[in-house]
Amino acid sequence: MLREIAKALDVNYRSIYEPTLYAAEDLMYTLFELDEHYGLSIPDFDGKECIAFNRKILDDFISGWQQHKKDLTDETISKAEYMEWKLNWPQTADDLGKHEPPKQWRKPPETTD
Repeated sequence: MLREIAKALDVNYRSIYEPTLYAAEDLMYTLFELDEHYGLSIPDFDGKECIAFNRKILDDFISGWQQHKKDLTDETISKAEYMEWKLNWPQTADDLGKHEPPKQWRKPPETTD
């Protein structure tokens, strides 16, 4: 039922269910929620493994999130785009530009003729 509701809302079902914290994806959604309430900062790991988690998959997830938070701060992306990315993650994940995400979350650049 949650998947159908999520489909109707055009969001990842993980953004509307209660996470268990046993899966890396669930942990990321918990961190997203904490960020909304407390404004988490993400330290720069300089390509090294994340000391807090010491799990490669979490390092990759957090590195992508860190980049999008920087893009938001630098106004490279809008708050709406950032929220779209989080609400539909991991379908919006692109592995730091290494591939096209399954779900587009950024508005296409405006063209001037």
